[in-house]
Amino acid sequence: MFYNIIAFLIAAAGAFALSPFLFPLSRLVGAIDIPGDSRRMHRRPVPRIGGLAVLFGFLISVSFFNYSVALLAGGMVIILIGIVDDIYRIDAYRKLAFQTIAAAVAVAFGVRAPVDNEILSVLFAFLWLVLLPNAFNLIDGLDGLCARSAIFSALALFALGGTTPALALAGALLGFLPFNLRPARMFLGDTGSLFVGFALGVISLETFSDINLSLFLIFFLPLTDTVYAFLRRTLKGKNPFSPDREHFHHKLIDRGFSHKEASFLLSLLSLSLCAVAVAVNI
Repeated sequence: MFYNIIAFLIAAAGAFALSPFLFPLSRLVGAIDIPGDSRRMHRRPVPRIGGLAVLFGFLISVSFFNYSVALLAGGMVIILIGIVDDIYRIDAYRKLAFQTIAAAVAVAFGVRAPVDNEILSVLFAFLWLVLLPNAFNLIDGLDGLCARSAIFSALALFALGGTTPALALAGALLGFLPFNLRPARMFLGDTGSLFVGFALGVISLETFSDINLSLFLIFFLPLTDTVYAFLRRTLKGKNPFSPDREHFHHKLIDRGFSHKEASFLLSLLSLSLCAVAVAVNI
């Protein structure tokens, strides 16, 4: 436990220390989120490569302790496409192509789902590692929401499996969180949300010994929002990858909740379900 705490603190300190340097870097490379439609909940330009701080904190921490080669190998592919998208904005299909490559890399390095059938194990792992990055990317619409939800998921995975990468990821996200709370001075961007979802996907597959309800409770908010978005768009005859303004956080704000209130309520839901997932496995 002592080493895990040290890993957590190193990750948090690393992410917190790097974050201020990302402001000038964001301006230099043009990674600025400029509000231009009703989907966005901010009204001023905000840097969007905060995920690099999370990555830095995570990497510097696990390099001293233990790490998953599959996570880092696939994660580098995810980070690459995230950076390119945060700077140049690419279409959903190209992002999906790179996400499938990242998932394939992780599977090639041995990541498997906890099921007896080898084919099903590979297939579930592959789909899971494509789904979770997109799920966390979709809920990254309110200040602090994605980061807090990911922290709770990572802590739940640590409580269930005791793996250092889970606690290091939670620490890196916590170190970045002060820059992401309302009013956010920096966003995770695709760089961060995709990497965080991918990392949690790998860690969860390496933590659970079987596929059960707790696995889905830990990721309930991003998973249900993603499934709802896909079905909603498909039933309306729209491209399921086309963005819209009908996510859960949009619904709450449209019903009169403030930005902070909506983010807090959804974060509380995520925390509560993660706590339930841990409680039923103790």
